[in-house]
Parts: sequence; structure tokens; C-alpha cells
Amino acid sequence: MENFWDKRYAGADYLFGTQPAAGLIALEPHLVAGGKTLVVADGEGRNSVYLASRGYDVRATDYSQVAQEKAKALAKEAGVDVEFVLSDIYDAGWSDEAYDNVVAIFIQFVPPER
Repeated sequence: MENFWDKRYAGADYLFGTQPAAGLIALEPHLVAGGKTLVVADGEGRNSVYLASRGYDVRATDYSQVAQEKAKALAKEAGVDVEFVLSDIYDAGWSDEAYDNVVAIFIQFVPPER
């Protein structure tokens, strides 16, 4: 089922580019190096692929199948492994699994009541 984000990511180009967010680069010194890392609402994979290339064990979630297909292509091109999980941030069925790092870029725009 196509959703808003599938439509948003439908173009051939990467909507936000392929380089990691500047905020992630600034945050990285505070992360557990090489740790098990959850990247929430990862979109087309620029942040998860960057972290995987830096040695992190990465699981990335997003609601858009279109974005995740592009993220998988980006990971393949970079030669890194990322576990991609298709999920709705509001009903993700979060596991009890522990992570060393949780990264969430741009979800600060989610309405506060959620």
C-alpha cells in the first residue's frame, strides 16, 4: 500500500542525499563506538549506511518500502551490512532487545502527543 513517504521517496534521486546528516556526524563522538545501533525513521539509508561503514552493528527502521529499497541499494553500493526493518514508528512492535545507541534524525517534527 503506497503511503505519503513512498510518494515522497519515489524519485530516482535520494531526497536528502547520500551523505550522513550533519547532526549525526556531530553526535557520533558520543556514541558507543562499534555498538549495536538502532536508527529510527532512517528513510533512504544515508545515516545507517554511514554508521555501518564506521563499524557499527546497525538495524534501521522506516515506514516506506520505497525508501528501504533505496537504502538497501545504498548499503550494497557501500559494501556494508545493515538490517533493514519496515515498520511504523507509532506501532513498531519494538522488541525488548537492548541497543548501545539509538539514533533518530528528523523525527523531532512528530507531534508531541505521539
